[in-house]
Amino acid sequence: MRHQHDSKLFRSVVNTARDAILVMDTDGNIILWNGAATAMFGYDADEAIGKDLHALIVPKRFRSDARQGMAVFRQNGTGKNINKTIEQYF
Repeated sequence: MRHQHDSKLFRSVVNTARDAILVMDTDGNIILWNGAATAMFGYDADEAIGKDLHALIVPKRFRSDARQGMAVFRQNGTGKNINKTIEQYF
């Protein structure tokens, strides 16, 4: 039952966080999107989940670099923005 408790706790933390939390899979598709992400980016979870993160929220001028970074990550599991908080001002 510990796993079930941990899962509920995780969902609770994600859903009540004041910061946007979004997770993508190794193909770059969004698999997790919380309410703060909705407030920040304007897309509901139903609209975002399953979509390409780069196409949905990365400004056009940064998309090529972001996709190249994802390709590097797929090859060797590292990258300059992996496991880091990214603050972007537009």
